[in-house]
Amino acid sequence: MGSAEGRPSSMGRRLRGRFWVEARLGLASTVFALLALAWKDWIEIVFTFAAARIEWRKAATASGAASA
Repeated sequence: MGSAEGRPSSMGRRLRGRFWVEARLGLASTVFALLALAWKDWIEIVFTFAAARIEWRKAATASGAASA
């Protein structure tokens, strides 16, 4: 997949970037799967904190708009 000068083509560079994205996503899914096996409640805690943060920001925005 190289050009006549021995340099990789643009398609080769794109595939390498895609490979690293897929490798990182695969690693992340493996880590999350192992984490789920070791500690069953982690996902609930993460999403509970995320939902609480969203609600906190909405409340702060609403109170700022009401006082203006």
